[in-house]
Amino acid sequence: MPPKQACSWCWTGIIAGKDPKVGFAIVGENATAAKVHAVGDNVPGGAKLHSVYSDRVLLDRNGHLEYLTLPRQNSAALNANPNPGGGADPEPGL
Repeated sequence: MPPKQACSWCWTGIIAGKDPKVGFAIVGENATAAKVHAVGDNVPGGAKLHSVYSDRVLLDRNGHLEYLTLPRQNSAALNANPNPGGGADPEPGL
């Protein structure tokens, strides 16, 4: 596997399909400046987006492949409060 790349820009999303050569990555200097890049596009940091998978992207930097993974949210944090509005459970018994 290619080496993992450390980077200073913000990867905010991946749009991957069955073919890793037909994917998109959302990247920018920060989350508000992020833009959609297709495979083959130059991305911040001087690399080209080589391929997109559901859990990572491959970058081509001067003929050398590197990979980056998208940061994942902690699933426990997502499920910590299933009823954030308080009050009665809108679907009791589920």
